[in-house]
Amino acid sequence: MTHPVNVHPLASPWGRFGLYSVFIDAPEPAVVDAGIASSPAEGMAPALESIGRRIEDVRWILLTHGHIDHIGGAYALWELTGRRAQVVIHEADAPMLRSRRAHVEEYLAGRGRYLGDPEGEAKVTAATNAVISGEMEPSMLVKGGKTLGGGITVSVHSIPGHTPGSVAYVIDGRRSVFVGDAVQIHGAAPPDPQRSFALMTDFQTIRAGEQTIAVRKDLRVPMRDGVELAVDAYRGQDDTPRPALIAMSAYGKELQALALTTPPQRRPSPMWDGCIEAGDIARVVREGYAHVIGDMRGTGDSGGVVIGNYNFGGVPQGQDLYDLVEWVAAQPWCDGNVGMIGISYFGSMQVLAAAERPPHLKAIFVSGGHYDFYETTYHGGIMWFMPRTACASPSTVEGRTAPCPRPRSTPW
Repeated sequence: MTHPVNVHPLASPWGRFGLYSVFIDAPEPAVVDAGIASSPAEGMAPALESIGRRIEDVRWILLTHGHIDHIGGAYALWELTGRRAQVVIHEADAPMLRSRRAHVEEYLAGRGRYLGDPEGEAKVTAATNAVISGEMEPSMLVKGGKTLGGGITVSVHSIPGHTPGSVAYVIDGRRSVFVGDAVQIHGAAPPDPQRSFALMTDFQTIRAGEQTIAVRKDLRVPMRDGVELAVDAYRGQDDTPRPALIAMSAYGKELQALALTTPPQRRPSPMWDGCIEAGDIARVVREGYAHVIGDMRGTGDSGGVVIGNYNFGGVPQGQDLYDLVEWVAAQPWCDGNVGMIGISYFGSMQVLAAAERPPHLKAIFVSGGHYDFYETTYHGGIMWFMPRTACASPSTVEGRTAPCPRPRSTPW
């Protein structure tokens, strides 16, 4: 390839669902999958505007298959491009782009034979009329690679199964593949659309001064006992794998993100800026790292329970940190090299992680952390109140919030 290319998810609401298309920011921009009739205007256009792009400039509409939540917005999107975009679909699914009735016939020949719903045909007919923006003839029936200009080529691979005409689009020379419903990322979502999108594992771009940073919010990291920790991953916009620096605490990862929006403090530092102790996100990303900031078990958006300061419901924090390090190392945006940074609590977590010797943890940078937690909490056997009062923040237990339990021996 002779031209850099970035990939951006474009989210569109659909009731309780979040439909996702993908924008390939090439010299001839492309959108993979078109959602439903309302998606281009309500989801794609605002999302493209937020990254400084225009829906009118899209030149390729690449459809992975013919289901209504993928091709429903194709006609509307084509119209918004001034009918200049090329609409691409596999020949086996082309009838579903040409005719709403083809979706009804597919239902009658398949699911309709077994569901026994006397109103089934009418329901599907109504759905196609509401969700498909228009019938149209495809510009191109895919049979090989498509060039997006600037030396960027998207290869098309037939993978029938989800539908007879399901295809995978591959940006040649990159680790970017879009296939079937994988482009949509999520199906059902919680009722609150804003919260739903905040929980999805796509990435969005944010501006920090003159710098553009990609962030994946609320990634769910499975622990060996089934509990999931919540982390945010910040990195540059391109999808080149890079080393990752992890910062974990019980203070709330959202607080640390204020480093991107608060004015510089009197004593700015790459590591410390007032109460923000996970590191300067913009600096870490600018230096070529992915910055992973998360909530320890039982705190913030993470699952599980925290009891006291250093007892996480009988699960050692080091065990969770081991699992987290190895999970991060396995992600496609990480090159397998993981380090940890942060001050105070963040530093203490580094010591616990290193003691477990996760294979992919290459380095830690501890500042102001503790390694003897008994001495930290009980100086000479006498309880120190500061760490105990720090436990007043809510903890998450099976999706509910509750205050940290107070020891019975403590005269509160």
